[in-house]
Amino acid sequence: MTTRQCGDVKVVVIDAAKMPFIARNIHLAWGEGQPSVLTRNSAKQAANRAAACRRFVPKNGGSCDEYGFATTDEGGSGARTEEVPLREQRCQGGAISSEYAKAKIGQGDGFLVVISNPAQVATTGFAGADVADEQLEQCAL
Repeated sequence: MTTRQCGDVKVVVIDAAKMPFIARNIHLAWGEGQPSVLTRNSAKQAANRAAACRRFVPKNGGSCDEYGFATTDEGGSGARTEEVPLREQRCQGGAISSEYAKAKIGQGDGFLVVISNPAQVATTGFAGADVADEQLEQCAL
């Protein structure tokens, strides 16, 4: 797939085979009422990440993941956070940047977040072991 659109809707794909715990956080966030359509706003990234992860303390050597993404208007203090492997965080950063470029998602553009390989979404929280089928640091699709 070379375009990241469904009709007029731009799409960012998160691959659960590569990021099962991040996919879990997104899935749980949707279940808690967080939107699946986000608005890109990279200027808020540092402030959003600080607000979302301010009180986060890793219990299993992982990293703070937030949904809505830090690079969106929906990120920040209202974001859902969960501990994920640091490798997944690195993977996600590259994947989202790549997805923004492929779908031509500019500042202020809305986009739909989609989870591919949904059967690979982690069923429990991160407990210190990276369980991804594909343990890649760079996960651009």
